Amino acid sequence: MSYPRTKSLSPPRRRLLPRHSTHTLKAFLITLTLALLTFLHYKHDIPYTLALPQLPHHYHHQDQNPGLPAEANANESSSAPPRIALITFTTTPTSYTHLSLSNKAHYANLHNYTLLVDYEIPNTNDDIMWHKFSMLSSAIASERYDWIWWLDFDTLITNMSTPLSNIISTALTTGTNNTMEQNKVDWLLTPDCHSLNAGSFLVRAHPRSLEFVDLVRQAYLRNAQSEQDCMRDVLFPANDAPSAYAGRFAMMPQKSVNAFPEEIECWEKNAEGMEVGKWERGDFVVHFAGAWAWVKEKDATGVLMQKYRGMVVWEDEEVEVDEEEEGEGWGHWDVEVEIARGNEEDGKMVENIWRGSGVSVSVSV
Repeated sequence: MSYPRTKSLSPPRRRLLPRHSTHTLKAFLITLTLALLTFLHYKHDIPYTLALPQLPHHYHHQDQNPGLPAEANANESSSAPPRIALITFTTTPTSYTHLSLSNKAHYANLHNYTLLVDYEIPNTNDDIMWHKFSMLSSAIASERYDWIWWLDFDTLITNMSTPLSNIISTALTTGTNNTMEQNKVDWLLTPDCHSLNAGSFLVRAHPRSLEFVDLVRQAYLRNAQSEQDCMRDVLFPANDAPSAYAGRFAMMPQKSVNAFPEEIECWEKNAEGMEVGKWERGDFVVHFAGAWAWVKEKDATGVLMQKYRGMVVWEDEEVEVDEEEEGEGWGHWDVEVEIARGNEEDGKMVENIWRGSGVSVSVSV
């Protein structure tokens, strides 16, 4: 395994004037130029034009069709990647706080996404998980993003090379017939062994998307439940009644952004009844949902975090794994790990992480 490379930072450019002085000087020069050109125009009847600098793209908000998000009106040939924010929160110290944060920060930096983390929430009577909707609303209101990815804190991104743009594109084009239908889809969600798991989902960053949040809150007023259960009741009403949000959401495979590990046996099943939501090395995300109910350890989530941190596929990693079909659990794997920058203590740490997992690890430093 090769650890991620740290890019060197170039020295800052020298600024001869403070930033505010530079802006004042620019405004003065523009004003002076306009005054001079106006004088020449009236004295000599000379026509003129003045090209002013264009504002950056993210300052513009244009919506030719109020019924569609702004990006739906963009040129389809545009190659600009979507602006994406990854949002999560953590309010109490855990054994895996640094691991979870650094994992998500590395991925966000790698793909030029924005990571938004809340460390405290308002003191309300709502269950803590309802705060995800407050964070979502704030991110949409900022108008800085095209898509927002909510990701529970008890997760690890396990394939750093996977861009969210590919996942979004695949989800929108699967099961829709044309671009207009794709533009109507605002929420991309996944199941687990039940119809919905709200630990990882994608939302189009447009005010229209908040209509779903309003429906979810209305469902809570009718029947006080968790935010996940209220989301489920809106999307999949009882007795096969039509959904009030039909055509506005799409379901993705669990493995796309929300796979569960082998220890948490609540996986999506396909039409043939086969379990297809179980995490495998190379999958994008592993989610340790409800680990306390499945792993008989005092710090169940922390234990799983430490186990799976060694299975992250880094963007520059080359690891050869030979898996035998026989055996229980992970089977008998022989893994060769090369630490490019480290010492013997680092090697022992890696070996300890894998100890007891059924995997034979050979570490060279």
